[in-house]
Amino acid sequence: MAVETEYKTEDVAVTRVPADKIDTTFRSSTIDLISGTLGGKVLSFSDEWFAEANNLITPTPPIRQPGKMVFTGAWYDGWETRRHNTEPFDYVVIRLGVASGTVEGVEVDTAFFSGNHAPAISVEGVFSDNDEEVVSWKGGRGKWETIVGLQECGPSQRFGWKLNVPTTKAYTHVRLNMYPDGGIARFRLFGHAVPVFPEDKNAIFDLAAAQNGGVAISCSDQHFGVIANLILPGRGKDMGDGWETSRSREKGHVDWAIIRLGAPGTIDNLIVDTAFFRGNFPQKVKVEAINWNGEGEPGVSAEGWTEVVEASKTSADKEHEFDSLVKDKTFTHVKLVMIPDGGVKRIRVLGRRSPENYSQLECSKCLRSTCGLLAVVMDIGDNNGDLGGGFGEEVKTPRALPDDLPKSLDDRKNVSAEYAPETEMYDAWQGQSQFLTTPVLAKPLEFKSLSLDNDDFDDDITKQKIGDSDTRLMEMLAAQAAHRDGSASEDEDAVATDANLSIEEKKDILQKALNMAASNGDMDRIERILNGKAKDLVDVNAPDEEGTAPIIYASCFGHEAVVTALLDAGADVDKQDRNQWSALMWAMTNRHKGIAKALLDRGASVDVKSSTGRTAFDFVAPESEIADYLHDSGYNIGNAGVTDDFYNPGFSQDRFEEEMAENEMRRRMMMESARDLEVDLGNVGIDDQPESPEELEEEAQEFDWTRCLHDQMFVFQESELGRILDIIITNMSPQRSPSQKPVPANMIFLSARYAHYHASHDLLAKLLISAMDKINDVVEAHQWDMTILAFWISNATLLLHYLKKDAGLSESTSEFQLQLAELINEIFILIIRDAERRMDKVLDSAMLEHETIPGFEDVTFQHEWKIFKRKTAVKEVPIEKRFRPPSPKQRAKPSPRNVTSLLSSTLFVLDLYDIHSVITSQILAQLLYWLGAELFNRIMSNRKYLARTKAMQIRMNISSLEEWARTNNRQPEHYEHGSMTSSGEMTIEAARRHLAPVVQLLQWLQCFSSLGPDDLEALVGTLQQLTRLTPQQLIHSVKHYRAEVGEKGLPKSAMNYLLNLQEEARLRKERHRSQTTRNNISAPLTPAKKGSNNNNSVPATPESNGYEEDQLDDDDDLPGNLLLDPALMLPFSLPSSTDMLVSYGAGFGGVNRERERKYIPTVPPEFLAKLDLGGGRERSVFRERDWEDEEV
Repeated sequence: MAVETEYKTEDVAVTRVPADKIDTTFRSSTIDLISGTLGGKVLSFSDEWFAEANNLITPTPPIRQPGKMVFTGAWYDGWETRRHNTEPFDYVVIRLGVASGTVEGVEVDTAFFSGNHAPAISVEGVFSDNDEEVVSWKGGRGKWETIVGLQECGPSQRFGWKLNVPTTKAYTHVRLNMYPDGGIARFRLFGHAVPVFPEDKNAIFDLAAAQNGGVAISCSDQHFGVIANLILPGRGKDMGDGWETSRSREKGHVDWAIIRLGAPGTIDNLIVDTAFFRGNFPQKVKVEAINWNGEGEPGVSAEGWTEVVEASKTSADKEHEFDSLVKDKTFTHVKLVMIPDGGVKRIRVLGRRSPENYSQLECSKCLRSTCGLLAVVMDIGDNNGDLGGGFGEEVKTPRALPDDLPKSLDDRKNVSAEYAPETEMYDAWQGQSQFLTTPVLAKPLEFKSLSLDNDDFDDDITKQKIGDSDTRLMEMLAAQAAHRDGSASEDEDAVATDANLSIEEKKDILQKALNMAASNGDMDRIERILNGKAKDLVDVNAPDEEGTAPIIYASCFGHEAVVTALLDAGADVDKQDRNQWSALMWAMTNRHKGIAKALLDRGASVDVKSSTGRTAFDFVAPESEIADYLHDSGYNIGNAGVTDDFYNPGFSQDRFEEEMAENEMRRRMMMESARDLEVDLGNVGIDDQPESPEELEEEAQEFDWTRCLHDQMFVFQESELGRILDIIITNMSPQRSPSQKPVPANMIFLSARYAHYHASHDLLAKLLISAMDKINDVVEAHQWDMTILAFWISNATLLLHYLKKDAGLSESTSEFQLQLAELINEIFILIIRDAERRMDKVLDSAMLEHETIPGFEDVTFQHEWKIFKRKTAVKEVPIEKRFRPPSPKQRAKPSPRNVTSLLSSTLFVLDLYDIHSVITSQILAQLLYWLGAELFNRIMSNRKYLARTKAMQIRMNISSLEEWARTNNRQPEHYEHGSMTSSGEMTIEAARRHLAPVVQLLQWLQCFSSLGPDDLEALVGTLQQLTRLTPQQLIHSVKHYRAEVGEKGLPKSAMNYLLNLQEEARLRKERHRSQTTRNNISAPLTPAKKGSNNNNSVPATPESNGYEEDQLDDDDDLPGNLLLDPALMLPFSLPSSTDMLVSYGAGFGGVNRERERKYIPTVPPEFLAKLDLGGGRERSVFRERDWEDEEV
C-alpha cells in the first residue's frame, strides 16, 4: 500500500530485516538507545487516547490480555491514537537514555494491533540540549533530520530496518511519525552511545556501562533474561531485568557473557551484583578480560583472555566487589563466567581509560585534529554535534564564549563558599524577631549531562532552612556514606609529590581525603595529612560540595580526637555548615559531651546563630545529661543545666490535665484489653510502676560487644541450670513496662556468653536446648493467653537479635537461631488464631446483623411472606447524640465496635510487650485478611445477605474497620538496600487490599439491578471497577440475589456477557493449568459448632450455620474459586538484622541513646536475688582478673 503524505522526508537507504533476524542483527553489536530502563523518556506526543506512548519504550515484549476493557475501550500494550487524524501523522518525541548516540537501525513492532495498526512510519532525529525547543516543534519541520524515511508497516508483526550507512552524527532526540494514525506496540532505536567521559585522566568510572558505550555482544545462554541487562544503570526492580540462564544438567558446565567496553582501559575493580537473585544466584563467578585487536569480536575461546577475578563464591541479593588481579594492562572486552549457571543482575567494570584512548578523545573534542577519528566526547556548538572529520579538512574554530559561561562540559562557575549573613528584625506587633537572609546565588547547571531532567541536579545551596535536626542528620549520614565510597588507599605524601598532577588536582584529592577521614574518624590519616607533605595543600576550614567543613563532620559523628587535631591545626572553632550550624551545635544535639567541652575550652561562641536564629543554648535541654555535664565542668549556658532549688513548679495546668487524660485513657485501655482478651489485669500493666531516674542512670553503662567482660555475662554451674531456667522461663511473670528488662532473653544470652567463651560447647548446647524445651512447654500451656504469647515472641525476637549481634555466638548458635525463628513463627500463628477465635464469636451479630439505617424494616422481598412478626424498627439517632461516646448499655449491644475493640486490644498488648513493628504490622494484616475473607464467604453463602438494602448496611459497618485501620495506621521499621527510610506495607494499605473483595461484592449488590438492558458500556465500566471479583462470583451473587418487590434483576444481555467471561476464563485456565486443582473450599480456620455439616463447601463458622433455612441448595456445585480461603496464612518474614539493629539500637546516627540503653542485656537486681534465694548457688570458680580483658 502506497502512503501519500504532505510531509516529505528524505529517502534514506535502508535494508529490511526479517522479523526473526532482528535480534541477531542488532542485539549483539548495538544497544537500544531509547529503552526505558536505560533512561529513555517520552517528552511529548500528538495523542494517546487508547494506549499510552510510554509503552513504546518498555524493554519487555508486548503482551495481550483478551477481554480486558478500560475506559477508552480494549486494553493494548502499546501506543494507540484516535481515528480520523486530520494531520499528516501522529507523533511521539523521545529523549535518548544516553547523552547522545549514533544510529544503525530501527525496529517497529505492531504486535496484537490488527485492524488498528500503523500503516506507515518514519523516524527523525535532532541534536539539541533544549527539551522545550524540541517539544515546541510538535508535528512541524523544526530542525528534524531524517533517520529512516517513510516505510510501510502491517498488522501484528515486527518490522526492522538497517541503515546501509550508519549515521555519523549523534542525536539526542528522536521523533517517531505514524501515518496517519493507529497503534504501535514497541519502538527500538539501535545504535551506539556517544558517552561524555570525565576530563580527569585518572577518573575511575564504569567502562562497561551502556551509557559509556559498553555493549553486550554474545553469551552462552539467555533463557530467562538477556545479557543486555547486565550493563543497564541502577539495580533494577526485580529478577526479570537481569541475565539468567537455564538450569544445567551436565558436570563442568559454565555460562558466559562477553561485553565490549565503551573505551579501552585498565581495570581497578569489578562489581558483580546478584540483586533479587535469591534462590538462583550462581555458585561462583569469575571474570576474564582481553585486549582485542583482531577482526570482529572475540570468541569465548579466543587466545588472550586473562583472568582478572578468580572463581569466587557468591551469595543472594548482594553486590560482590572484587579487586582486579591485573591493573596495569589495557583491555577492550570482559567475559563474565557463571559457575555452573544462574542469574546476575549487573556487572560494573570500574577502571581508567588508557592514555592512548584519552589522547584521541582530547584531540577530537577540541576539534583541532585532522586524524579523522570519530569523536566520543561532545561539546555544545562543535559543528552542531556532527562527529565527522577527515584528513585535510579545515575545521572552523568555535565561536568565542563569554567569560562567565562554561567553556566545556565539566566547567562550572565557582560558587562562593561563604554564606549569606542574617539580619535580625524585631516585629513589635508580633513580639518576636524575624531573621532575614540575603539571597544566595543559585547553584549553576552542571553540563556533564545533556539531559534537562538531570536527577543528579539539586539546589541544596539555596536551601536556607531545615525542618529539624533529624532531617539534617540524614543528609549528613548520606554524605558520610559517600565519603566512605572514596578510595582510602591513596598515599597522601605520594599524591603531594606526584609530578603528573597539577596543584589544583592535588588540592582536590587531598581535601576530599581530609573530609573523608574527618567523617569516618580516621585519626591516623588525619595525622598523616596535617603533619606530612600534604599539609600545605589542604585547608582545614574548606567545606566540601555539601557545604560542610571537616570539623563539622567530626563533631557530628563524635570523633573527639579528630576535633582536637583539627583545632590544633588552626580550624575555626565557630565554623558553620550550609544551614549555619556550628560544631558546638552538632555536639550538643548528638550529646557528645567531650567534644562540646573541648570546643568551649577553645573559645567556641554560644552566641553564634543558625539560619533559623537558634543559638547553642537552644540545643541543650534543661536538666539533661549533657547540661549537667557542662554545668559540672564550669560552663553555664544561659540557665541550661541550672535547676531552681527554691521551687519546682512541675507541670503547667494544661499539661497536667493532658497528662491525667493520657493516664486515664491508658487505664481504660488496660481494662478493656483484659476484658476482651480474657487475661489477668496484672498482665496488661495495671499495677506497673515506672522505673526511677536513678535506676535508669545506674543501667546506662555501655555494653561491649567485642569483648566478654566479667560483668557482662552470667556465670552458673551446670547443676544449677534446671533451677535457673525454671525461674526465668517456667515460673516467669511477664515484664510489661518499657523500662523493665526482658529478663528471659537477657539471662539466656548472658548465660550463653559465659558458656561459649569460658566453659564448653556442651554446656552451651545443653543451655540452649533446655531453654527451648521449656519455652515451648510454656507457650503450649498458654496458647490462648495473648499476654503470655506476646511476652515470649518479644523475648524470642530480642534473643535472636542478641545472638546475631555477638560475633562469636552468631556462628556457634546458628542452629538455635533457626529454632528461634520457627518459635517466633509458631507464636505468630497462635496470636492470630486467638484473635480470630474471639472475633469469630461476634462477627455475624456485629458486622452482618447490626443495622443503623432507618427505614429498611419495611422493605419486602419478592416471593417471601412475613408471618406473625415484624422486624424491629431502627430509630434515627438525634444529631446531638450521634457523636457522644457510647453508653454502657450501647456498648453491650453487638456492633462493629465489638470487632474494632478486639483489634485495639490485640494491638495494645502487642505494643505493651514491645513487639517489633515488622511483626506487629504482619499480625494486623493477617487479621484484616481473615476479616475480609470471612465476611465475603458469609455473605456469599447466605442468601439473607444477598440483597441491596443489606449490602448498604454491611458496607457502612465495614467502613468502621477502614476507619480503625486509618486511625491505627502503622509503618513497619523495615529497611532495604541500605536505605535509611523505612518501607513496608502500612496498616491502611493492608486494609484497603484485604477488604477489597468484600467491599466490591457489596458495591455489585447495590448497583447491578439498576443497569439497563442495552447499556453494555455501563456494565463494562462497572466490571472494570470490580477487579477483585471473578465472573463466577458475580454470576453466583446474581442468581441467588434477594430482589425487592418491584426491583428488576440483571438484564439477560448482561448475564450472557458474564457467562461469556466465565467461559473464557475457564478455557484460559485449562490451557495454562500446571498444577493439581485445589479443593473447592479450604478448611475453616475457626472451630465449628457441634452438628454442623463439615462436608458442605460453605465454611463451617459458628455463626454461619445459624440460618439453615436461608442456606443455598446447590453448594456442592459451587466453583472452586467461588469463596475465599480464610485459613490462608500470608507470607511471614522476620525483621532483618538491619531492622533489629535500628529498632533495638540508637538508630541512624546513634542519636537515640535512651532506646539503646533499654535493650542493653542486663538483669535487674531483684531477679539476681531470686536466683540466690535457694542458698545453694556456688560462687564462681573464676576470679575477676581471669577474664577482665578477654577478647571475643
